[in-house]
Amino acid sequence: MLKRPLVPVSMLVVICSMLSFCISDKKAKDKYLMADDVPGAEYVIYEDKTAGLMIKEGECLTMGGRICSMTVGRHDGYSVYGKDDDTESDTEYLDVCLRGMCIYKEQDNGACYDQETCVSVGLPWQQVKVRFYTKEDLHMGEYIVIRGRVKEFEKASNPGQFDSYSYYHSRGMLFSVNDAVLQANDRMLSPYRQKLYEIRLSGEEVLTRYLDPDDAAIIKAMLFGNKSELGSDIRELFRKNGIAHILAISGLHISFLAMLLYRILGLFMVPTKLKALISEAAIVTYGFMVGFTPSAFRAIFMFSLFLLSKAILRTYDMLTALSAALIPIALLYPGMLFDTGVMLSFLAVAGVGFFYASFVKNIYDPGLRLSAVGVSFFVFMTTLPVVLDAYYEAAFYSIILNLIIIPLMSVLLVASIILVLFGNWFRPSAAIFIIKGILWMYKGVCRTMSNYKLLTSNIGAPKIWQVILFYILLVSAVTYRGRYKKAACGLMLVSSLLIMHIQPFKGLNICMLDIGQGDCMVLTASDGIFLPSHTYIIDCGSSSKKAVGERRLIPLLKYYGIDRVEAVFITHPDSDHINGIEELLAKAYDENVKIGRICVFSGFIGDGALKNIEKMTDMSECGDLYRADETAMTEQVNNVTAMRSSPPLMTPLSEGMIIKDGRLKFHVIYPRKGHDITDPNEASLVMHVEYGNFDMLTTGDAGKIAEEYIVERFGTPQIRGIGEIDGWDDMDVDVLKVGHHGSSTSTGDKLLSLTDPEVAIISCGLANSYGHPHKETLKRLNEHDVNIYRTDRSGAVILHTDGKKYSVSTFFAVKWLLLTDHSYYYFIHNLTK
Repeated sequence: MLKRPLVPVSMLVVICSMLSFCISDKKAKDKYLMADDVPGAEYVIYEDKTAGLMIKEGECLTMGGRICSMTVGRHDGYSVYGKDDDTESDTEYLDVCLRGMCIYKEQDNGACYDQETCVSVGLPWQQVKVRFYTKEDLHMGEYIVIRGRVKEFEKASNPGQFDSYSYYHSRGMLFSVNDAVLQANDRMLSPYRQKLYEIRLSGEEVLTRYLDPDDAAIIKAMLFGNKSELGSDIRELFRKNGIAHILAISGLHISFLAMLLYRILGLFMVPTKLKALISEAAIVTYGFMVGFTPSAFRAIFMFSLFLLSKAILRTYDMLTALSAALIPIALLYPGMLFDTGVMLSFLAVAGVGFFYASFVKNIYDPGLRLSAVGVSFFVFMTTLPVVLDAYYEAAFYSIILNLIIIPLMSVLLVASIILVLFGNWFRPSAAIFIIKGILWMYKGVCRTMSNYKLLTSNIGAPKIWQVILFYILLVSAVTYRGRYKKAACGLMLVSSLLIMHIQPFKGLNICMLDIGQGDCMVLTASDGIFLPSHTYIIDCGSSSKKAVGERRLIPLLKYYGIDRVEAVFITHPDSDHINGIEELLAKAYDENVKIGRICVFSGFIGDGALKNIEKMTDMSECGDLYRADETAMTEQVNNVTAMRSSPPLMTPLSEGMIIKDGRLKFHVIYPRKGHDITDPNEASLVMHVEYGNFDMLTTGDAGKIAEEYIVERFGTPQIRGIGEIDGWDDMDVDVLKVGHHGSSTSTGDKLLSLTDPEVAIISCGLANSYGHPHKETLKRLNEHDVNIYRTDRSGAVILHTDGKKYSVSTFFAVKWLLLTDHSYYYFIHNLTK
């Protein structure tokens, strides 16, 4: 008979709930069909065929629902929904979550507000998030009718990119409504919830009055779960140092507050059952005030079982309580099982209740003095796969850092509670001093550790087999009872960490990112599974998406565990090709990514558009290289080992130069040195990329003039013999990166005839104002029997080759975009050259 029968039961419920959610989520995604296969068509984001209701992206609707949560905050430059937002940083907003939504049928004279005429949307627990940019006199539980523009949560379209759609849908959010206008409301309120909301607002106002903005924002997040005022710098600083848990209503906070109250009541000789009842009422009330986040629910549920065990004189078992808390979440909110916060919350408790407890029981008891180190270590190890899956990096020193942070949390929480409770009557100077001092120390220690980058690694997102092997080794390490158990435990723990660092990769991987209307390509090559990989970037910029370097390029690099970029090629200095590179250079050190060189056509050096990039690079070699003859330049660029200094070196390129890195070669075939730059697009860097028998042509925004030069230079029979000298000994290519986002003035018939590509990749933004790619370009590609891949329709386009054959895949499951039966494109081309 099992000692803890609830543990396997909860695991079975979790597995079934996760499978059920995946199946239902797939069916839901199948509804996201394009209304018309024309760029710019509105997407159906919700459909109820029974009610004859269809909600489209971007349309204005009148809808109503009951307020279940409200948050007042200031915009910090990052949209809550993961979308680009032009709102000024000091604009105050009100976020409202509505439950029991109805879409009102509109008549000729406007919207009808009779609740009997509405069409229900979603299940009772599903919500819609509404943002007001004006102060509205609203109350918890109030039924309101609003009119606003429907906005879909953004789907990730690149590896490593944050997926707002999955994040919010797992929380029961159907869609959002921005710039909402209140149309009608009633006074059917929830006095209990409204009073708690007012208490929370009063407490937040006290914190704002006595503390600096950053400190007040941190305490608001800790006590009330309001992260709206947290600056992105504070979020990133704490996350990178592995202490982001202090910015959430975590089980640590709730357990401490609950136990504090329980013990205070014990000092007054309150009977056990009455202590349990008062503590339970207080902690549940606190849960309603902060919104019952999953981690808060877990902690409150487990503490309730602890109080029950005390009241009925039974033994409290942590793992049984953890399993019991997991079952209602799995049954009621199965999508939350995929949430990072939920997984971290439950795994952290498992790290203490199972892994550390088993280590003490079976391997070694470190004693009271070192128990904190053991707990911190096993919590870190247990949560490591989830941390890597979410953030792709790990700060191993956080094991020690938490030994400093966590003990002071109790002092910080007590001081914060005193400030909130008594701040309206007098100034609690001691509490304010303690809060400021502890937070100053927190931030100072984190900044110091971040500056030195000690024991910090971009490991990358783990594969499923790595996660399975990791936990098998971890469980084996703490449960092994054979001979030399200490040595065996240590060996298995080290092996589990090494497994997470393995990135088995061989060949060349090319990713054309979806960054809207712009260009960005990342190439990673490795000549052996256990040999180091080398990464190159060609352009990064967008005119339709903001912060693409920070939000799309850097996450992709970290997703693949890349901490070194050998060179960044700039085809030409238009903003839709370089603004992401500026962000990469500005954020590279903080993100633990090193950049070797910035390579650009020599004629662009000194161009005003490149001034920000030139400020962040080492220009000392640039002049010498520019004045040197072409042979000397080529020899210096060929030396890849020279690309390992910081800051990045600015390197001029021109026709005839070759960059070699093992089997990977970049042949610069245009523009020639001294080319007259009247149109930057026509001076775009054009390169022939070669890896074994695989080759690709990258064109930047090159147009007719560049293509005519290339065709004349390399297509004339009389001079084909100089191909090897110029670095291009074969006119045919396997893959063509289509020039200028598929404009009608690029990718002409002559270039297609010369290169004869099998695959064409077009980087462009969905529904872009330029009409890219143009019909004429698509027609020419189809006439030449070229397989076309577009980032606006399929997300990132990913190619892999071992130098003999290559595969092409797309990031999106394209069924809901292209109305096809194919959920994943995967083509294998055997090269016969």
